[in-house]
Amino acid sequence: MKWSYLALTCLVFGLSAASSAAEADGAEDPGKVELLEQKCESCHSVASHGISRTGKIEKLFGPDLAGVGDRHETSWMVAYIKREQVGENGKKHTKPFKGSDEELQAIVDWLGSLKAEEADP
Repeated sequence: MKWSYLALTCLVFGLSAASSAAEADGAEDPGKVELLEQKCESCHSVASHGISRTGKIEKLFGPDLAGVGDRHETSWMVAYIKREQVGENGKKHTKPFKGSDEELQAIVDWLGSLKAEEADP
């Protein structure tokens, strides 16, 4: 009887933990997750989403990407990150993107959804 109770408790706890982990993973946008996996935060921040720049070389610092969806279409972002397009500063993206086209698309879709918060009147 004790063994059955212990097994049931472990099973319930295990299912509960797995469910919580799945919910936590589902709460993050795949583009945000991919941005972090690709280490984009070494040069860029997205302050409105709690992402801080981690790099130490100031020369390589890029802009905060919050609101980038207001300034650029996702197709432009893809071309810029792939170094096929020059940026507002007249230069190409500093680092070549090393992920897949699908990973890049997830990132730019997320970035494209980031709109600047409207100022209160």
